[in-house]
Amino acid sequence: MDKPHVLDILAKKQGCFVSDLRLNPINRRAALADLLLLDDSAYRQKEWREAATYLLGKPIPDGIEEMKRLISRETEG
Repeated sequence: MDKPHVLDILAKKQGCFVSDLRLNPINRRAALADLLLLDDSAYRQKEWREAATYLLGKPIPDGIEEMKRLISRETEG
């Protein structure tokens, strides 16, 4: 059986639908924080990028470390 998509895991952890991760600011911030805590090798780079792009609503650079830096900057404020 295939591993669930990272967005599905984040939604389950928040007890919401995937769409709520983007639409609800509280769920979005929590999902971004959870994404930062994941081990870099937990998911393929493609899934990292899809999740970060979906949650942030903008293009994301290549590389998991660069994605994590961008997410950190976005969640600091």
